[in-house]
Amino acid sequence: MNKKVAFIINPISGAKDKAKLPDIINSTAIEKNVQVDIFHTARPNHASELVRELVANSYSRIVAVGGDGTINEIARELVGKDVELAIIPQGSGNGLARHLGIPLAVQKAVNVALCNSSELIDTATINNVPFFCTAGVGFDALIGNRFAESGSRGFSTYATIATKEFLNYKSKEYSITIDGIVYNRSAFLITIANASQYGNNAYIAPQADLQDGILDVVIVAKPPLIFGPLFAARMFLKKIETSQYVEVLKGKSIKIKRNEEDYVHFDGEPGKMGKELKLSILPSSLRVVF
Repeated sequence: MNKKVAFIINPISGAKDKAKLPDIINSTAIEKNVQVDIFHTARPNHASELVRELVANSYSRIVAVGGDGTINEIARELVGKDVELAIIPQGSGNGLARHLGIPLAVQKAVNVALCNSSELIDTATINNVPFFCTAGVGFDALIGNRFAESGSRGFSTYATIATKEFLNYKSKEYSITIDGIVYNRSAFLITIANASQYGNNAYIAPQADLQDGILDVVIVAKPPLIFGPLFAARMFLKKIETSQYVEVLKGKSIKIKRNEEDYVHFDGEPGKMGKELKLSILPSSLRVVF
C-alpha cells in the first residue's frame, strides 16, 4: 500500500494495556510493506492537534487507537477531507467500530487498518459539534455526565450509576422538529442515531444506517421499574423498536427545544448545551476503513 499511515494512540482510553501495541503495529506494517508512524496523545484535544499536523504533512490514512471519544476527536478533523480514518477499538464501548464490524482483537484490527479499503459514511452535528455514532438528551445524557464525574471506567460502573439514577429521574417535555414537522413529547430520553448502537452492542437504533443520509430519532418514554430489565434486554437483542415505550422517527434536520440548559451526550462524551439543539446529517462526508 503506497500510503503514509499514522497511528494515534490514546494511552488512557478504556482499560486495556496498550504497551504491546506499537510492536504489533510495527511488525504488521513491516509484513505488509507499509510505512507507518506512531503518535501518543498527552492531553485533551491533543489528537485533533496531531491530525491537523498530519494532514498538512500529506498523511493519507490516520488510525485512531482508542474509544469513541478518541475517534470523535480525530474524525472531526477529517470530515470533508480526502484522508481516510481507520480504527483500532480500545475503548469501553466501541460503538462505531462494532457497528462497522471492525474486529475488537488488536491484531485483526491492525490488519484491517493497514490492508482494507475505505468507504464514505455519513456524519452528523449537534449545535455544530460533530458526532459519528449517537447524540442525545435526557436520562442517558445525565448518566454519561455522572459516569464522567465518577472517575471510574467500565460497564459495571455505568450500570451501577444508571440503576441508582433511574429511580428518581422524571421525564421531561420536549418540542422536536424533524424536517419541518413538530412533535411534542414527554420523554425519558431522546437519542439521535447515525450508527445503530451506544457501544457494548446496546442497540438503541437497530435500523440506523451510516450510509443512508438519514438520522434516526429514538424517543423513549420511561418504562416502569419492573420492565427495566426487559427494556435493557431488548436493546441487546436489537428489538428495542418493538417496545411500547419507544417511538422511532427519521429525518435530516432536527431541532429539539427544552425548558432549560441541560446535559447532552455525543459519542459517549458528556456536556451541557442550551435550551435549543440543532442536529443535522452530512451525507457521505467521511472516508472510513472497514
